Amino acid sequence: MHSRFSVRPLRQRAAVCSGLVGLLVFTSLASAAVYPSVATAQAAPREVRALTEDGRRVILSANGTWRLDPNTTGMPSVGTQQLAMGSPYQTSVKRFKVGFDTTVWAMVPARDGDDANKRQFRHKTLPLHAMVIADEIPASNAALHNLILLNARSVGATPTVVLDEERDLSGQKIGHLRFAASLQGLDYMFATYYFGSTDGNIQVTCFTAQAVFFKYQTTCQQFLAGLSIE
Repeated sequence: MHSRFSVRPLRQRAAVCSGLVGLLVFTSLASAAVYPSVATAQAAPREVRALTEDGRRVILSANGTWRLDPNTTGMPSVGTQQLAMGSPYQTSVKRFKVGFDTTVWAMVPARDGDDANKRQFRHKTLPLHAMVIADEIPASNAALHNLILLNARSVGATPTVVLDEERDLSGQKIGHLRFAASLQGLDYMFATYYFGSTDGNIQVTCFTAQAVFFKYQTTCQQFLAGLSIE
C-alpha cells in the first residue's frame, strides 16, 4: 500500500510498515464510521453484493451471514479463501487465525484497492471497530511494538501508552498494547494484540473513541481473544 504517511528507515522495516501504517491511515478516515448518524443506519440496505479477494461475488445479509451470488458461475474450490467472509478469519499467514462472534461482529467487505493483508470489522450495535493486519514478513515482538507507536506519531497522532504487557498464547509470548491517541481533533483508544516470528507477523486491534472505550472494553478484549496461533 502506498501512502504519503509511510516511513522507510530500512528496507525490511518499510515492508512491515506497509501493513502497519494502514491502521492509523484508516483511523483518520473512520470518524464518520465511529459515530454513524441515525439516518445512515436506517438507510442501510438489507443485503449488499460484494466481491471477495479471490474474485467470487457474494451477497451479505444484515444478520452477518453470506451466500454466493446466484449469478456466479461454477463453484469455488475449498480453501482458506472460502472462510474469508466468516469466522474464523484466516489471514495470509496460515498460522494465524482470528475467531469472532458473527452475531455481533461483521466483516467489512473488501473493496478494489484495499490492502490484501488487512481486514476491517465493525460491531453491529456498538461504536466499536476492529482490524486484523498480517503478512509473511519476519518480525520480532519488540519491532512490532516500536513500529505501532512510530506509525501513530508519523500521522500526527500523540500516543499515550496506558497498558504494555506480555501474554501467553498457545505457548507463545504475544504483546498486548493499549494506547490513547489524538488525531485531527478526535480522541481514540486502541487495544492491540501483536505477535511476530520467522513465519510472519500479526496485529489484532479494536478501537473506538476514548469517551466510550472503558464502557465497551470487555467486548474489545473478546475480539482480541479470538486470535489463535498454530
